[in-house]
Amino acid sequence: MEILFEFLFELIVEGSFAILGEKKVPIVLRILAAVVVLALYVGLVGLFVYIGITYDNVIIVGLGVFIAIIGIIAFLHAWNKHEEEA
Repeated sequence: MEILFEFLFELIVEGSFAILGEKKVPIVLRILAAVVVLALYVGLVGLFVYIGITYDNVIIVGLGVFIAIIGIIAFLHAWNKHEEEA
């Protein structure tokens, strides 16, 4: 069962990332893929912060914040790269 979930998760994430960069895919599907990726990312960060607060562990909260900062920087980098191409 774990292998099935891992396969489906990988399929969704890899497919979403592949769709985001394609110009031939309709904008509605690209937006939907971006929402899926964003939801997974926010869920991961939220999980780290929640577990860190629940167990009163500053390191886990810091790791969640670090992941969030890295994600924001990656998004801004991709946004600037996209703006330069347009």
